[in-house]
Amino acid sequence: MESLWGFINRTGKFVIEPQFQYALPFSGDRALVFADPRKEIANHPSEASFFYTSAITSRREGDIELARAQFRKAIELAPKSDYARRSQMFLDTSIPKEPVADDAVKQYLKARELLIKKQYSNAETLLNTAISKYPQFEWLYALLADLYIETKQLNKAERILSVAITKNPKYVRAYAWLSRCWRARGDQEKANKLLAEAIALNPYDELVEADKDQLK
Repeated sequence: MESLWGFINRTGKFVIEPQFQYALPFSGDRALVFADPRKEIANHPSEASFFYTSAITSRREGDIELARAQFRKAIELAPKSDYARRSQMFLDTSIPKEPVADDAVKQYLKARELLIKKQYSNAETLLNTAISKYPQFEWLYALLADLYIETKQLNKAERILSVAITKNPKYVRAYAWLSRCWRARGDQEKANKLLAEAIALNPYDELVEADKDQLK
């Protein structure tokens, strides 16, 4: 049976029905597709790989609901594969527990840009406002903690991350940032314990991967 590719939206519903032998993600308003009817691509774990890597990219770019749908698609296509296992790990520990409003994501991305530019005061004000409006959005807390760690406000970082863990006890980046917070305080033992907890939750998270060597 021929397995065709289409395009899904953030909820996982097809907006372009399956009709291609293979398809790559959109870049702007265009996407590269393969539509040679003589070539059939089987329903193989390699398709799960495509959706998993696409989800990682979507998540990195802040397209949370699309990432959620892509991780789920990877699991659906090859439920016993390593890509399905990793996808479930990201869904459990890295993707927000609750659906995220578009405005919340916009505020997060804007604050992230301000933080990169070291406009700390503006970023802090924006994040605190966004947290008051979207208190269940874990990523806002982690970004604010990043700001506090950069500006050496470690007590504030610890407090805000404790709130994030209360909201979502499996949120891996809360543990990773807490580890950095305690390392900045010079408490290597506590930092390593928290980093080990983060690794146990999701060793593939980019922030965790960047710090894993600290345990060697």
